[in-house]
Amino acid sequence: GVAVSGNYAYVVDLESRLRVINISNPANPTEVGFYETTGGTSGVAVSGNYAYVADGNAGLRVINIANPAAPTEAGFCETPGWAYGVAVSSNYAYVADGVNGLRVINISNPAAPIEAGFYNTPGSGFGVAISGNYAYVADGYYFGVYDCSQAMTASDHFIPHPSSFSLSAFPNPFNAMTTIRYDVPVQAQVELRVFDVLGRNVATLMNGILTAGSHDVRFDANELSSGLYFVRLKSAHSSMTQKVMLVK
Repeated sequence: GVAVSGNYAYVVDLESRLRVINISNPANPTEVGFYETTGGTSGVAVSGNYAYVADGNAGLRVINIANPAAPTEAGFCETPGWAYGVAVSSNYAYVADGVNGLRVINISNPAAPIEAGFYNTPGSGFGVAISGNYAYVADGYYFGVYDCSQAMTASDHFIPHPSSFSLSAFPNPFNAMTTIRYDVPVQAQVELRVFDVLGRNVATLMNGILTAGSHDVRFDANELSSGLYFVRLKSAHSSMTQKVMLVK
């Protein structure tokens, strides 16, 4: 991903770094600084003294670029999916969050960005652009247009909980390791187990009481054979299954 502001280009690379490139001489661009993020950098947008990085499983990272030679992290907001793309307009960042759709994040305080609203799109959000109150989302097999005006009027101090149970895995298919993300809208006793195609329980990832919110756990399948497996989330309120494919 890349964004340009003034005499600088801001590039997110495959090594999870934000690179700051001086482009005042377009014939001879030179790197002047970088910042190493915690996730998997995919997209970047710039507004004022901040770069907003879609950082894979680390969500949205806000990087202070006032000193291009020494960028520093100012704040972050974790997202429930995999942050692929980001766009910024006024006091909001809009994150294309893979299978968890579009997330609208209030960035009026860059040190403490907070989710103001979301829309679970039908596909998988990879890219987003903003015009006025509307977000235009590249959503896998779909193209979506979403009115974000209600999210933009949410309280700055509102901390949302998931509205329903959900279950996802990334990457999927996977080689040996994948992250299971699950949303719990109310405190509940939760079981998260993995079964093979014969119905045998091959792993228990969670069995206990969880508070409301988004949770994730790593599934280590190093000892298992390649093939199809089923991750089942079960509580007194809901039961759902996610297929995952192990490819070695």
